[in-house]
Amino acid sequence: AIEYIHKKLERVYQHIQELERDVDAFLSQAPQRTLIDYDAEAAQAFNDFHGNRQVPPELSIITGDILYQLRSSLDHLICALILKEHGTLSDKSQFPIFRFGPTTKDDLKSYQRQIEGITRPEVVAIIKDAQPYTRGNGWPS
Repeated sequence: AIEYIHKKLERVYQHIQELERDVDAFLSQAPQRTLIDYDAEAAQAFNDFHGNRQVPPELSIITGDILYQLRSSLDHLICALILKEHGTLSDKSQFPIFRFGPTTKDDLKSYQRQIEGITRPEVVAIIKDAQPYTRGNGWPS
């Protein structure tokens, strides 16, 4: 399972490089890519150029591929951890991602089902610490 995670992350890295090149090429089409000192005319030209510009669909597709592979890697990691502890995988086994702390009975149940089979407290703590709701004020609302 770890081998698959490495391969997925290698693919993420390739996609990120591709995305950086494509974004750079997209932005380089602008008459003035960067406005260093405020110049009303240059700012207006920048706004006019980008105002109705469509982002190429390829950028969204590459971004989606990156996010999919990252999410998939987390799910593979959880499955590997469950199997390492001799647990049984289910169709609910996945890396839990909760924007807000699971406080309702249903959310707590869902969270537990996703990591069922992981019993080491230090591993459970790492999973909890990786949750968006633990980011405090830095997490957008």
